[in-house]
Amino acid sequence: MASYPLARAASRSFDFPASAISFGMLAFASAALWAGASQPARAQQKGGKSVPFDRGKSTIATAHWFGESLGEDVTTTAVCVKDDGSYVCLIPTDSEGKNHLTLTIDGIERDSEILSIDPVSRVCLAKANMSEVAEPVALSDGQKLTSGGALILAKPGETARLAGIDRQYLGETLPTSMLRVHLSEKRSDCIGQPIFCPSGKLAGLLTDRELADEREAHAVPAARISRIIADFENEKPTGRIWIGASFHRQSTTPEVVTVTPNSPAEKAGLQPGDIVVKVDEKSVSSLPELAAVCETMVDGEPIILSILRRLEVIERELIPRVVVAKSAESEKK
Repeated sequence: MASYPLARAASRSFDFPASAISFGMLAFASAALWAGASQPARAQQKGGKSVPFDRGKSTIATAHWFGESLGEDVTTTAVCVKDDGSYVCLIPTDSEGKNHLTLTIDGIERDSEILSIDPVSRVCLAKANMSEVAEPVALSDGQKLTSGGALILAKPGETARLAGIDRQYLGETLPTSMLRVHLSEKRSDCIGQPIFCPSGKLAGLLTDRELADEREAHAVPAARISRIIADFENEKPTGRIWIGASFHRQSTTPEVVTVTPNSPAEKAGLQPGDIVVKVDEKSVSSLPELAAVCETMVDGEPIILSILRRLEVIERELIPRVVVAKSAESEKK
């Protein structure tokens, strides 16, 4: 079996970088696939607000992170996504190096094996040591999420609405698309808290990223979480997809400016001045649309790009690759 960095761990400890690596080329990562539950959670109306119910005691757990880099134990929220005891949670943003994880499920602290960590979103997939069948939630594919739509928080009494989906925020390009959520209360220890669609499906996990408004938060979309699960199950590396082309910063048209030597883009025959108009028959007319499509790409799986080159539309096969984050030590060399 192939071994991929940041894809599998044989023990309960895991090494991960302090932050994702920044690249000058277009580098996006992947998207939606179902990570289903045997029975999708239902929702009911209570006081005019839609709230999830019939969730089992094992659906939401507490993740305890501890290790030398943290200084003290850090607690986040974990959500069950498979009935074999697989949970997802967010790793602490100020942590690096080797850390350990336990999960408290229904009041019982359990040893947990870290299966995969996504350096782009900092989502961790872990499996709890439990003999009983866990009670997972279904993951939303994001198709029915609309700006202004209601979202449900696990914390009683708090409400939320989806403001939009950010690929950039205050001039900064985000490592992956994020849900921007309006909260009824100021952010407080929200890292990893789940947000649900009115249907009861998981919409995402709230992060502790600081936004301009204290009653706003970014959330990792369920689509990203689904990709992490699928990559692990298919023995694919998880991380930032790299194609090796940079695009025009002074225009939203997806026009290639430079192509990196020996990159997937160069091997596909892309040239400066090419404009991407389709990816696998899906039309794109702007860089944000191209970014959204690129987040569905899988390491090593060919895609067909339709390129406008002057007056001719041509097709090129491109094989995207995942860039494995370098450690802090290797960055110094």
